[in-house]
Amino acid sequence: MSTDSGAPASDTDAVYGALDRVDEAVCAVDTEWQFTFVNAEAGALLGRGPEELLETTIWDAVPHVGDGRVGGKLREAMRTQAPVRFESYSEERERWFRVRIYPSEDGLTAFFYDITDERGAALDRQRQRRSSRPFSKAQRTRWSSPTATGASRISIPLRPSSLDTMWPMSSGNR
Repeated sequence: MSTDSGAPASDTDAVYGALDRVDEAVCAVDTEWQFTFVNAEAGALLGRGPEELLETTIWDAVPHVGDGRVGGKLREAMRTQAPVRFESYSEERERWFRVRIYPSEDGLTAFFYDITDERGAALDRQRQRRSSRPFSKAQRTRWSSPTATGASRISIPLRPSSLDTMWPMSSGNR
């Protein structure tokens, strides 16, 4: 980790120590996109040691980021000097991340937090709510316009389990 921030070594060490203790991946880059700080969590996420990453640009260390959404958001934050927050899926890691980027005139600091389990739990709750919700009267019976012969059609959406009880089939017929 770099310590050339101009602050006394003890203050810098204290800040770096605090950032190393958080369970988020934290990294900072300068205006040339060179890593100036990488905590242990960010190093683990990127599959390299923090000290090794300090010798590279973010684009060299993580080439797939450059053309993707994260790279675009990093450039946006640097250009606008406004914080950026978003969620992003990493196909390489098969994980969802909550990303917060804080720019400054010297570069930017990014925080990445793995939210894959949170998103999975939220999807499970959403699926549970949908499957336990009773059909409304409008969903149970929908009338369509009359057919060419003048007869009206009725559409009754049924759950698959309802179809099984209405038309039981032996396992050999399926």
